[in-house]
Amino acid sequence: MPSMAAIVGAGLQPAEYVKKEVWPLVWGWCLCLAIAVMFVGVERLDANSRWRLTAPSQVTIRGDRIYLGTVVVPHKADADLIHKLDSTLVGLAPPPGRSKLLLGAEIRDRLRSIGVDEGSFEVVIPEEVMVQRESQFLTQAAVIEALEAKWLPLLPWKNVHIQGLDFGPPLELPAGRLDLAFDYNPRSDLAKPIYVGVTISIEDQTARQLFLRTTLTVQEVVAVAARELPAGERVGSQDLRWEMRKLSSTLRKPVQDEAFLEDRRPRTTIAAGEILSQDLFVEVPLIKRGQAVSLVFEEEGIRLRTQGKAVSSGVRGDIIQVINPDSGKRLNAEVVGEGIARVH
Repeated sequence: MPSMAAIVGAGLQPAEYVKKEVWPLVWGWCLCLAIAVMFVGVERLDANSRWRLTAPSQVTIRGDRIYLGTVVVPHKADADLIHKLDSTLVGLAPPPGRSKLLLGAEIRDRLRSIGVDEGSFEVVIPEEVMVQRESQFLTQAAVIEALEAKWLPLLPWKNVHIQGLDFGPPLELPAGRLDLAFDYNPRSDLAKPIYVGVTISIEDQTARQLFLRTTLTVQEVVAVAARELPAGERVGSQDLRWEMRKLSSTLRKPVQDEAFLEDRRPRTTIAAGEILSQDLFVEVPLIKRGQAVSLVFEEEGIRLRTQGKAVSSGVRGDIIQVINPDSGKRLNAEVVGEGIARVH
C-alpha cells in the first residue's frame, strides 16, 4: 500500500485513489471468495446427496444363506437397490450356533456386481464382518411333552405312558417356529420298546428326521381268570374278574367284553390270575354236521319254525347248508344260535 505522500505526489486525491486502485482489488477478492464458497458448497451438497451403505462388524442371522441385505445397511436407497441387496447372495450361512468370517473386499465385490461403486455411493465396510447364526435347542423333555400331547392320544390304548426315551444331549437347530410330527409302525408291539419316527420342521421346512427308541407302559381294564379255566369249558361271569393291568403285549388283544366269551371256549388250561387274551379262546360250532336244527323262516313280518338237518358245521354268523325234511331241498341258512339257523 503506497503512503499518503506518494499518492499526493502522483497527483491523486485520496478518494480518487481509493476509487481507481483499491475498489477493483476489493471486488476481485470478493469474487474469488464467492467462487470458493460456491465450490465448497457444491462439494458438500454432492457428498450429502450420495447414498450411504454401511456394514457392522458383527451380524446375527436366522436363515441358511447370507445376502447383501443381511450384512449391508442402506441409510438412503430406493426400492430397486433394496431389492438387489436382498436378492444378491454372498454365501452360505454357518451351521446353527456357529460363526463365519466375511472379508470386506468380498462384500465390496458383490456391491460392485449390482452397480454400487464408491464414486456414486458412500460405502463404509469394515475389513471383516463376523456372521453369527441364531439357534435353538430341542431337549428330551420337549420331545416327551410333544409325544404326550400329539401322539399318545392317537393310539388305540387310553392308558399309555412314556417310560423311557433315548434322546441324548440337547439338539441344536436353526432358530424359528419349531414343530414335531411322529409316526410308527402300526404293527409294533407297544408294550415292548419301539422306534418312533420324529420329523422336525422349522418354519414348515423339514430340518431333521430322527428315530428314537421309546419305551411305553400300556394299561387297560381287562378280564382276569378268577380260577383255573380248563380247556373246552364254558366260561361265564363268575369265572372272571375285571382289573386294571399292565399289558405284556398289545398284539395279543385282551378280552374287554363278556359277550366275547359267549360262543368260545379256552384252547388250553388258563391259570388263575392270568389276563384273558382273545387268542386263548376258540369259537365252538353252534351247529354240527348231521345235527337236527331248528330252521327259522322270516318274511314280511311272518315267522315260521320247522325242523331240518345240518349238512355242515358252523359257528355264529356262518352260512351253512341245511335240508328241509318236508321237501328234501337243500337251503342256505345263517347260524344264529345253538342249534338254530335262519333260512335266507
